[in-house]
Amino acid sequence: MSQPFLTFASGWRAKRRLFRWLGAGLSLLAAAFLLYLLWSDRAALAGLEWGRYGRLVPAMLSLYFGSLLSQGLAWLVLASSWHGVTWKDIEIFSRSTMMKALPGTAWHWLGRTAMYSGETALPGGAVVRATALEVVFLILSALALIPHGLADVATPVAVLSSGLALAAAILLGLRWLPRPHPRAANAWRPVMLVLLYGLAWVCGGLILKGLTQAAGAPELGWKQATTVWSVTGTAGLLVSFLPSSLGLRELILVLLLAPNLPAARIVVLGGLLRLLFLAGDLVWGTVGWVMAWVLGHSPTASPGG
Repeated sequence: MSQPFLTFASGWRAKRRLFRWLGAGLSLLAAAFLLYLLWSDRAALAGLEWGRYGRLVPAMLSLYFGSLLSQGLAWLVLASSWHGVTWKDIEIFSRSTMMKALPGTAWHWLGRTAMYSGETALPGGAVVRATALEVVFLILSALALIPHGLADVATPVAVLSSGLALAAAILLGLRWLPRPHPRAANAWRPVMLVLLYGLAWVCGGLILKGLTQAAGAPELGWKQATTVWSVTGTAGLLVSFLPSSLGLRELILVLLLAPNLPAARIVVLGGLLRLLFLAGDLVWGTVGWVMAWVLGHSPTASPGG
């Protein structure tokens, strides 16, 4: 599973000019289309109450903290498969969270690998493998949630879909995660990963729900909002090697929220989401980094005991 990622990482230097031009060209096309949407629906922006967004910021940042906390705990579960976790794991997770602002998620992943290779005894290959599994478990947890917010999917079918996604996660965990613990414990680790990443998707859905309501849309149920965000985020993951996901999240939001909001307001919503996540990565990444560094250098330093 980690071989394609390793191959990509080793060949990046030779291919980076091609990817740079491709990413820049597609990004310009996406930006031009988003600007066109803003211009064509500019009248819809006149009625926005910008103060409503400002009042939501503390709650939205709190929800984003919940999402990052869930993702951080999930990363500790993954890292514990290869070594005993310490405050250094939390420090690296926090620092790599701040790297998400760099164009292309690959830099976030490669930065994490470099930090582990340079600052811990954990080999880079294990970090790459854990990162690949992180992406897979994120997608599986999204697939477990998506059917529950679709109006045309009956509850039994949605429950069955969630069960299949969970079963796939357990099989994957038993196959690809190291086995330092008894088999039963190994089965619980993928279950915990799906639950933690699922909670992160729900937090993102609640953020989307609050912002769409502030934009004047009919109130979304939390299940529908989580489905929209899970579809959007999963699509972003699938093109995450490309700069800024090429505006794909915004374009998918336009498609999925079109019945609720004018396209121009959805584009603004996408921009607000990016600003919120940028601020959250900076604030909570810094807090986690400082906290982990301080506690990691104290005499009683280890969350793992």
